[in-house]
Amino acid sequence: MKFSSRMNMGVLMACWLACLGVMGGVGNCAFADDAVKVYAQLDSEKIYLGDEVLYQIVIEGVKGAAPRALDLPEGLVGRSVGSSLQSAPVMIFNGKRIDRGPDKLMLQYRIGAKRAGRFTIGGQRVEVGGKVYTTQALELVVDEPPESDLFKLRLEAERTEGVFVGEPIRLTLIWYLASSPEGFSFHTGVDSDEVQILPGADPSGGNSRNDPRYVACEVDGMRMVGEVGRAKFQGQLYTTFTVSCVAIPRISGRMEVGPASVTFGVIAGTRGRGFFRENVVEKRVSRSKAIELVVQELPTEGRPGDFTGLIGVFEIESSIEPSEAFVGDPILLTVRVRGPEPMGRVALAQLEDQEAFGMGFKLSPEGWARKEQTTGSEVTFTTTIRVTDDGVDELPAIRLPYFDTAREQYEVARSRPIQLKIKPTRTVTAADAIRGSNGNGNSTSPAGVLIESGPEGVRANYTDGILVNERTAVLGLMGSPMGLGVLIAGPMAWMWVVAWGAMRERAGDESFRRRRALRRARKRLGRARSTEQIDAAIRGYLSDRFGVESEAVTALDCKRLLDEAGARHAGEQLAMKLAELQASRYGGGAMVGAEPCKVAKLLAEAEKELLA
Repeated sequence: MKFSSRMNMGVLMACWLACLGVMGGVGNCAFADDAVKVYAQLDSEKIYLGDEVLYQIVIEGVKGAAPRALDLPEGLVGRSVGSSLQSAPVMIFNGKRIDRGPDKLMLQYRIGAKRAGRFTIGGQRVEVGGKVYTTQALELVVDEPPESDLFKLRLEAERTEGVFVGEPIRLTLIWYLASSPEGFSFHTGVDSDEVQILPGADPSGGNSRNDPRYVACEVDGMRMVGEVGRAKFQGQLYTTFTVSCVAIPRISGRMEVGPASVTFGVIAGTRGRGFFRENVVEKRVSRSKAIELVVQELPTEGRPGDFTGLIGVFEIESSIEPSEAFVGDPILLTVRVRGPEPMGRVALAQLEDQEAFGMGFKLSPEGWARKEQTTGSEVTFTTTIRVTDDGVDELPAIRLPYFDTAREQYEVARSRPIQLKIKPTRTVTAADAIRGSNGNGNSTSPAGVLIESGPEGVRANYTDGILVNERTAVLGLMGSPMGLGVLIAGPMAWMWVVAWGAMRERAGDESFRRRRALRRARKRLGRARSTEQIDAAIRGYLSDRFGVESEAVTALDCKRLLDEAGARHAGEQLAMKLAELQASRYGGGAMVGAEPCKVAKLLAEAEKELLA
């Protein structure tokens, strides 16, 4: 039987389409049988100390999942850098969409190391669609770069003996440079279970951006500012870079601090030609000698009951505005504390816990608000008080216990009492407030109705025509179907808007979260009563705005995210505030009221830059 060439082409085309359909069906069935796969991958299995590696959790078969904090072994630190979606390749045939594979969602993290060694990154648990998946374990090798004879590092402590548990000790890292390094980061080499490291005072006074003598750097992953100078070492003149931090011993006994190290890059040559020539950078490291601290416990004898762990010598002074007021008027109380750094660990006892503030004072339930530090050795607190008795003529002294290491005994700093002049206030009665009085006790109302005891509520006590007419109007509306609909429509519409917003937020609508990021942060700040809560409000804003894991956000992440989004100035200011809050959180006590209004202003400035 013979067929025309046109018929032959038709038969071949039909066979080809049938094959495509079968292949597409087989591919789709295979994907459906294994709809979700979760695994991990590293972009490198070996890095140098001071570098970071990209770690990804790949989820096949989904388009959305919330980033989570990594469970890492001791010695590794990680931070979330967001997520990316790789959509499945698609074929459109006869108007029909054919997926040629699964969507891939990649949760991305940057992982660095505190020390060299071989690490096993265990399986990470991820919940997808109510089911928990676990990634495979991966190995990461962290090597120390070779040392360079052109760079030297010294580690110094202001004191190594006679140190007490909880006492801040200044550590100084002095780096001697014979040439310019290409990026660097410091590691103190301390055991975090034995010694806590906190940032030292900024030597630039907060003006490091405008002065080339001061350069920002990282010490144990924390942002600090160091100073560039010149000095001799072993008879040779070097350019120096000096950065200071604070070490606070957690336990007593002999303990080793260091050896400290700095990882950096040096230019080892060039490659390429002409316009495409680039420098070849190799990693190097400089190490210091270790130092030994001898730490002793604080004595228990003579310890005040309100001792909060402050060690050093402190001074406290107070002031009020105004000093003359009526009973019940608000009075602003300002307290300044001076002492050794870091001042972020200073926390004042609430006034209700101080015996002198008993009868005669009404204290603010908000407690102390911490003002922005102007110097590294001073911190300011404010609160509002009211005097309830015109017999009070003095603001009592405020106590601040501390341990003096020079005398090796507990002391108490006290502010000076402040003289008050309180005037009595005329009591305003209910008759004054509602009806008024002509001074003779007679009512001045047109109706001459005196207030009598009756049921609670405004309508029960005041039954003149206005409220009666309003009641009649409302009842009239309820008497008709249209009026009843008007009364019900408003609350129903409001409930629908609230429910819709809640559903979108629960559903993880990223654009919805971005738009509400500032509003949610302001609500958190309005409820904040501690450093941790203010810190969480900033992290929550960044999480809502950029879709990152809030618990994994660092001050450096904050600056990077806002810089990349176009809010460079606000990013730097907010990152500095976040670093300050983190230092305060771990400074030896709870710091109440760390200026939520200031943080709210910084967030508003960031939002303004982002929307510009």
